[in-house]
Amino acid sequence: MDNKKLKRIFLLFIMLILFIGVACAGDVSDASSTSDDTVDDSTSHTNTEKVGKKYDVTNYDTLHAALTNDDYNNVTVNIKSNIALKGNTTISESIETLTINGNKKTVNGNGTSQFIKISGENIITINSLTIINCNSTYGSAIEKNNGTLTINNCAFINNAAKYGGAIDNYKGDLNIIQSNFTSNKANENGGAIRNYGETLIKSSSFSNNRAEYDGGAIYNEEGDLTIQDCDFNSNYADDDGGAIYHDEDILSVEACQFKNNSAYDDGNTIYADYSTKITNSRIYDSSDELDESVYRSGTVNIINTIINGENINKTDNTRIAIKASNSTPTVDDEVTITATLTDLSNKKLANQNITLRINGREYNLKSNANGTVSQKYRITMGGLQNITAHYIGTDSYNKSSAKLQINAKKSSTKLTLKLSQTRAEVNEEVTINATLVNQKNMAIAGKDITFTISGKNYTAKTNANGTATLKHKPTALGTNKITAKYVGDNTTYTSSQATANLNVTGRYDTKIMIQASTIAPLANTRITIKATLLDQNDNKLYNRYVNIKVDGDSYTTKTNDDGIAAISYNMTNVGVNTITAKYGGSQYYTPSNATAKITTRAKSGTNSKVDTRIVLRVSDTSPPLNRPVTITATLTDQNNNKLTSQNITLTIDGGKHVIKGDNNAMATYNYTPRTAKNMTITAKYGGNSIF
Repeated sequence: MDNKKLKRIFLLFIMLILFIGVACAGDVSDASSTSDDTVDDSTSHTNTEKVGKKYDVTNYDTLHAALTNDDYNNVTVNIKSNIALKGNTTISESIETLTINGNKKTVNGNGTSQFIKISGENIITINSLTIINCNSTYGSAIEKNNGTLTINNCAFINNAAKYGGAIDNYKGDLNIIQSNFTSNKANENGGAIRNYGETLIKSSSFSNNRAEYDGGAIYNEEGDLTIQDCDFNSNYADDDGGAIYHDEDILSVEACQFKNNSAYDDGNTIYADYSTKITNSRIYDSSDELDESVYRSGTVNIINTIINGENINKTDNTRIAIKASNSTPTVDDEVTITATLTDLSNKKLANQNITLRINGREYNLKSNANGTVSQKYRITMGGLQNITAHYIGTDSYNKSSAKLQINAKKSSTKLTLKLSQTRAEVNEEVTINATLVNQKNMAIAGKDITFTISGKNYTAKTNANGTATLKHKPTALGTNKITAKYVGDNTTYTSSQATANLNVTGRYDTKIMIQASTIAPLANTRITIKATLLDQNDNKLYNRYVNIKVDGDSYTTKTNDDGIAAISYNMTNVGVNTITAKYGGSQYYTPSNATAKITTRAKSGTNSKVDTRIVLRVSDTSPPLNRPVTITATLTDQNNNKLTSQNITLTIDGGKHVIKGDNNAMATYNYTPRTAKNMTITAKYGGNSIF
């Protein structure tokens, strides 16, 4: 082959290699431009960096999936339509940076769901979104426990939570810009926002938000809060701070407008319990004095601010610090409350009038050389103890106030049980004393003590010495366990109990009741006679011998499981027949006996019926006019056996009334006299074939 041909083959080979390289490069470029993910090919196999992701969402399921996916660390969510929430969503901690573009759409919690919960170190931005009708315990729209959150051009409407009606920022940074909070509610603090982090709010508005405790619009504690160029209108707190409640760290309010905000207790507009600065703002509410609009218990500087028409420039130059000798006392402990008044250079202010208010009780005191007042106070109820110190001020020093809350624990109690004797006979009276004291061994009066003896409960109240007394007659032989118990209460005392044993000896009393199948049999008719044997507690005594006699005829038989000894007897003697039943007793039971009489009738002649009698009674024989009286007629036979369900005719001042007797053979009628005169009442039983 010549040299020219070799050169042509070599050139073709080089061109083929270049063409293949260009084709491969074109394939790579086309593939990367169509992907929604950003991929670094050099690291895709080592998993050291996750990809970014964009989502277009139109419903709850796609929104929830996008926010909880762990596969991406840089996520953008575009909300393309209004969304009704079906549950709560906790944002994945794997998402480092998240942007939610609301595109002026609305997320609706339907009164049951929370929008999002932030638990990780996420950096999150929410733009142009309206969030309504959310509900949760913490921050119904947004619950934030960490990270950084920025909110731009959003609206929060009609959301409700226990803490932070719309947003609860527990930790981290929060920035709110050009957003609106309307008609949100907290069952406790922060009608719109509860804040414990570093927060900036700019060019936003708060209207008609409400807190049932503090901070109608905003509750701030343990975090610096800066508010600039914002409007607060018609917010309300059931306790303190109609618009803003501030406690701890620094509050800065700049160029804000406040109108018609109110609080039931202190601070219609702002409650400032710590360092506060208000500049170039306008406050209009129903307050008559500055402290009613801006309640100051911490250091508050007000600069070039109009409050209810008056231009205020005020720098506080005093402060009060309160402390308790015991911050976790127990009921009945004595605690010393100390308040120290200083100026801003920490100079102690002596001989100044300071009012301490402890759980509603006021103490007017004068500071000593150390600027201090103190008051001893005995804790009478558990739970939060509310303490305030107030300095009214002088020409040289501004007034100032401070608050303190300490949580008192319930006092433990001890119950001691003492018996007048530890051995007793059945039915012998025993005195039982239960003495209740607190942890300092002080008597507790006026408390109910429940005594439990043999399954029965008895209640007695402690006296001034803390002692509850019960008089008891034991009915159960052997060892009787006695328990005394105090159940405690919700706020003051814990429960306690004590036990003791009473050894009961002796015998149970018994009784016999006789019943015949008929109380007026015909001669030569066989009847059943039953004797029921019971102990003093009406327990049936079985397998006991009982002797039954009828007119000299004697029969001995055993009681059955129902305590009944029964015989069948032919009544031959016409006239009154006496029946006796006798139990001879035992080691544990006393003897007893009973007697009954029945009349045996002849089958014909004058002895064929049994005589009867009526006892008539009137509840008042000299009643005033128009006052009802009760008339009773009791029907028995000649042997005093009660005749039940028989008709008795009552004649009252000429009027007749037929009344049927009850199970006790009593016919009862209520009558109201309308005329002043003597009246005759008669009762008549017409008899029947037997009586």
